[in-house]
Amino acid sequence: MKVLTTTILFFLSLSVFSQTNKMALLKFKKEYNVLEYRLKTKSTALNHSTTVKIDKLSFEMKQELINLETKYGSNEIKLSINKSKYAEEVNKTQLKYQLLINEIQAKHQIELGKIEFDFQNEKGKLQLKYKIAS
Repeated sequence: MKVLTTTILFFLSLSVFSQTNKMALLKFKKEYNVLEYRLKTKSTALNHSTTVKIDKLSFEMKQELINLETKYGSNEIKLSINKSKYAEEVNKTQLKYQLLINEIQAKHQIELGKIEFDFQNEKGKLQLKYKIAS
């Protein structure tokens, strides 16, 4: 009788333990999904703002190149006289905007790295909270 009672108690405690782990896993999954959603939202917002900044700079560069073309190349005679000066100004303008775009892209990568780091950090905290191995 004692063996039977002990066996029944063992299986009951195993069942309760299993249910507890199952609930913890479900809570973990729920909180993890929230973290993933935040990661995607922040990444998408960052990508959008970076794209807008780069598009704005590209537009400004095109406008400046058009202004240079009208300044130096309004007619064939003026263009042939100022050809080297025009080429130099165009190159200078393109390099200026390329540097600005590279700076924006570098900042974008840094911010994306911070977002990813925060996500990994929060994920680790969740795993510790629910005692789940990676």
